[in-house]
Amino acid sequence: MPLDLLDAAARKGYVAPLEPYLARQLHVDSLSEIEVPSVWKLDRDDGSSVLGIFNWTDQSLTRSLSRTQLGLSDQAYRSHDIWSASDADLPGVLALTQPPHSVTLLAITPP
Repeated sequence: MPLDLLDAAARKGYVAPLEPYLARQLHVDSLSEIEVPSVWKLDRDDGSSVLGIFNWTDQSLTRSLSRTQLGLSDQAYRSHDIWSASDADLPGVLALTQPPHSVTLLAITPP
């Protein structure tokens, strides 16, 4: 599930660019002109989650994401970076610097 599906649309004043027919109403040639969601979350049956945080741009991207933005409560969590196989406590605000066209995949578990 994308967690920031409508963030870009809201910044541009759009209501809900979810269907191709809305392109005409949004005064764009194609919905590809609208930003793609970059924070995705999969909740698993065991209480854990997997976060995919994408940098779709041609530039390096630095951002800070709160637990609320990640769809998480205020409880403590452990994170496992799937690519680097590193484990850490998940801070209250996740600070990331991502190279162009990259994804950070984190498995999130409560302790």
